[in-house]
Amino acid sequence: MWRYTYGRMEVDSGEAIVFAYPQGVELDGPLGLSQGRNPLLEKKKNKYRLRDYSERGSDEKLGLQGTPIIDILHRILWLLEKGALPIFRERIRGFFSIRRNGYLLLYRMSVV
Repeated sequence: MWRYTYGRMEVDSGEAIVFAYPQGVELDGPLGLSQGRNPLLEKKKNKYRLRDYSERGSDEKLGLQGTPIIDILHRILWLLEKGALPIFRERIRGFFSIRRNGYLLLYRMSVV
């Protein structure tokens, strides 16, 4: 929703918090989207900006072991753009796909 509403522009922190609160999303704090080694949100002073796959996808650990689906998708999109199909096939082994309403959905299969 963020990308649709704001595109690539920076958003004032007040507006970002108002936007994220009803979604149940934390922007700052230990579990916030602007934290971690490869955060989804970039924070500069009092502004936030959503990072895309081209900025995050080169991280080899992105999308592994229990990470959110957006991390997995960012890594896959980056691999596809770079022509790394053998690596992509290896990474997608634990997934299955279905089509729903014309959209291809990937689901992670739980490995026990």
